[in-house]
Amino acid sequence: MIPGTRMAVKTGADQTGGAFTLIEWSAPAGFGLPQHIHDREDEAFYILEGKIAIDCGDHHWTAGPGDFAFLPRHIPHSFIVTDEPVRGLQILGPPPT
Repeated sequence: MIPGTRMAVKTGADQTGGAFTLIEWSAPAGFGLPQHIHDREDEAFYILEGKIAIDCGDHHWTAGPGDFAFLPRHIPHSFIVTDEPVRGLQILGPPPT
């Protein structure tokens, strides 16, 4: 669990044969993670409510309701929740160990 967020694992490694984990999550405005790199897993977000500003490598964009953002492994990335709380789905594949 990351402080300031709510996370509910909807399906994990056991249910997907080790392919991915699907998490429903929410976070308040201003919440974010500093730049980091995943060496093992790709990460993706599908935004249901609110918006997040994303930096991934040389790309910078804002994802809002209905947007899908893919953050490949080995690429430095970060995000921050903009001016209202966010709720979305997060996919990690393969699942983190």
